[in-house]
Amino acid sequence: MRASDLVEGKPQMAECNGTPIFLLKRGDVITAVSDTCSHAGGPLHEG
Repeated sequence: MRASDLVEGKPQMAECNGTPIFLLKRGDVITAVSDTCSHAGGPLHEG
């Protein structure tokens, strides 16, 4: 996935070596963290 594929302010999910990654673009900053919620275990990109 390219940075230009990300939509400003829209959470998206990608995979890296089979690991789900949560991506969020705000301005020139892209944040990437594990897509799994540490509290509920659900996918972060779904809210």
